[in-house]
Amino acid sequence: MRLEFGGNRITPDAGLLAYRELGEKLGLTDTADQYLTEHRSGRNVQHHLVALIRQSTYSRLAGCPDTNDADRLARDPTLGLVVSRRACAKQAAARDTVGRFETETLCAEDNRAGLAALNAAWVSTALSHTGTQRLIPDLDSSESLVHGQQEGAKYSGHYGSVCHHPLFCSDQLGDCQGAMQREGNVSGAEGWRELPDPIVERYVKWGLRKQFRGDAGSARPEIHEYLEQHNFLYAIRLPSDSVLEWLIEPYLERPEALAPGAPVELDDFAREAGEDRGPADPSRPAVDPANGRSGCHARLVCTDSQPDQAPQASADLRLALPRRQR
Repeated sequence: MRLEFGGNRITPDAGLLAYRELGEKLGLTDTADQYLTEHRSGRNVQHHLVALIRQSTYSRLAGCPDTNDADRLARDPTLGLVVSRRACAKQAAARDTVGRFETETLCAEDNRAGLAALNAAWVSTALSHTGTQRLIPDLDSSESLVHGQQEGAKYSGHYGSVCHHPLFCSDQLGDCQGAMQREGNVSGAEGWRELPDPIVERYVKWGLRKQFRGDAGSARPEIHEYLEQHNFLYAIRLPSDSVLEWLIEPYLERPEALAPGAPVELDDFAREAGEDRGPADPSRPAVDPANGRSGCHARLVCTDSQPDQAPQASADLRLALPRRQR
């Protein structure tokens, strides 16, 4: 053991060592060169592709979402340890090198596909170590604010901002199974079919029980049909509907014997299109049919984020589980 008194070698990012050890055990970054192509052809390449992938990844884990702090991190002793031997002996790549790597090398068409394949390999490896018997993909979109005249930046009326509107598919462990960049003015589930196909194919031989979660943007008949064709159980939040409001009104009072915070399965109900059961337009079905038929069956589940209060008549507190018509 050697003790040194050097303030310039103090690091606030020692936690990266744990991430590096985990990555080494799972062989995550070591396989990057199997999926990505090195497009730099110069003879003076000092930082190789795997080292740059590690630097980009661990920099974000250290709380730096872009390259603005790359020069400071390049001199950080912990980052040097987790990136490569050269970075440990000298320093990691500077800001300009990292910037060119992320905006040129990784943005090449073949490397964009390689990044998707690399991510799939990472999450599959991590999932295989959990022993789980279920796969629960969750399809959701998000607002990604932009600055300046970026390609694909459009005004979103839903978010009230100029943004991108990417679509993500994550599993029950929070790992991103797939993602898709989209323009800011597209609807919530537009282009959804490109995400689940490779995920379903990836795990088809695992024998996992498949379940699906989605927000109101996923309440589309074509998504329901796809999930049933691939033997998914699914829970999809329904858009606000005046007939559903009327149906759940008798159940909005929380039972006295219910444990705080516990979800309440309120009732099973069925409604045929055209059946006049409430104040809403009788020609409008309570739930869009999952299989193109005139009606459907649903189980209503109500949860409350504040268990000491009665559930409120808010669309955010209702979840319907459409199933095949009995």
